[in-house]
Amino acid sequence: MTSNNDSYIIIRNPNNPNQHVRAKLLRHQKIRGEDHEYELEDGTRIRLILDVDNISRPIDPETNRPAINPTTGEPVINISWGFRVMTVYSERALREFGGSNR
Repeated sequence: MTSNNDSYIIIRNPNNPNQHVRAKLLRHQKIRGEDHEYELEDGTRIRLILDVDNISRPIDPETNRPAINPTTGEPVINISWGFRVMTVYSERALREFGGSNR
């Protein structure tokens, strides 16, 4: 099941949150990345960017095999992620709210 290139992390057991289990890190590549961008009425733009830290497959401690969702029977995939928020203020917003040093 393992090779010399396998890497593991420790995560909460998806089937028992009071327990931690090993999870095999899965190699991945971004196929398409779409940011969500919003424009406010004053011209300020806000962009939300999803960052994926890692994707892993939890290992069931009883069977030493990939964890299975007991309800659906599907393999469990764990994703560690976060959002970055980038704000680009418009000149109007900077003038109205005093953020400009002019």
